[in-house]
Amino acid sequence: MEYPIVCGKKSLCVLMSIAMLLCYYEYTRIDIKNEEKSLKQLQRGKTNKHSGENQTVVDFGVPIDDAEKRQDVPNVLLITYLRSGSSLIGDIVQQVPHALYSFEPAKQCMERGYYLSRDRGMCYLTNDVCKNTPKNDYGFIMEHFKNFYKCNLKTLNLYFLSRSRQFHKLAYQCKREANQKKCISKLIPVCEKAVRIIKTIRLSMDMVQELMENIPNLKVIHLLRDPRGMIVSRIKAIRHLQYKMGNMSSIARAVCDRYNRDISIGQSLKVKYPNRIKTLLYEQIAQRPLETSIRIFKFLGLQPKSNFKSWLMEHIAGDPKMSPGHPAFSTVRANSTATANSWRLKLSLDNVMDIDRECSKVYAYTGYLAVKNSAHLKNLNISVRKENSDFP
Repeated sequence: MEYPIVCGKKSLCVLMSIAMLLCYYEYTRIDIKNEEKSLKQLQRGKTNKHSGENQTVVDFGVPIDDAEKRQDVPNVLLITYLRSGSSLIGDIVQQVPHALYSFEPAKQCMERGYYLSRDRGMCYLTNDVCKNTPKNDYGFIMEHFKNFYKCNLKTLNLYFLSRSRQFHKLAYQCKREANQKKCISKLIPVCEKAVRIIKTIRLSMDMVQELMENIPNLKVIHLLRDPRGMIVSRIKAIRHLQYKMGNMSSIARAVCDRYNRDISIGQSLKVKYPNRIKTLLYEQIAQRPLETSIRIFKFLGLQPKSNFKSWLMEHIAGDPKMSPGHPAFSTVRANSTATANSWRLKLSLDNVMDIDRECSKVYAYTGYLAVKNSAHLKNLNISVRKENSDFP
């Protein structure tokens, strides 16, 4: 006779549970219009029912009242080179709240495989051969960088916007809209409260001064990599370079001549704009990732996300197979230190010595060391970088 009673109690519990779930759903539900679905990750409003106050929340879940106080937050430019490890550093830099990260936004605005120099024109990324650039092309590209940092989004090419991971989907949605400017205007409040970051390999350092003059809170990270490691990475990723291994001196000369020009200009800009440019070596991140990351954030005046340490450890010691696309373009590394030193097992001694001869001036500045002999090259326990106060 107790069986029906037990069933009755269970049924009552189930009904009460369903009722509670329905109440919770009604309590927490937020109405979103169909045409605003693509914006729900970027900008939405909701009511704080516990306090009885309306509290608008921007894309990253931070109240606007708090975000509006962040007037001293810098804009960031990560300027670097093809196969320099810049995607990894870019991933690190954007591990801050409110990051709006745009990677290679000038790619579509320029001829494939080129970078832009004020003094030398449009130059090929791998051999540094240059040609004249029409003044209008130069101005168009520079204005796009300035407008991104100033959040003048209505004037931007939609491709430029689409290079932002946060705006990627909406940029393509706006492309289909009859009134594109009205569509883009929805992004402006989000942009204004974000840390705006651009990573590019398509500007030389002689272009940076104009940006620093126009964007007073712009901070620049100039990323270098051991030329030997960068050249090996390029050969791995760019097929036509594989056929030029016999002319390693010319490959190295193109790399280090550009390095030398940019380092020289960067040194002058550091005097003119103190505490606004930081030169960084990829090997610093590879060898001391957490310590170097902290220095980067300190330079930027930003705090990383609370989970940054665990994110970093997974990212630099993860499985490259977990990252989509060609493994050469993955930012997840099985061991970042091993990645930084892998060139020592892939280049011949003759190739290495060719690079060392062409890059001696770069070595004197960065602390990279020339290889003495084959035993020195292959023994990974012997360092090929001398740490100093500038590059610990």
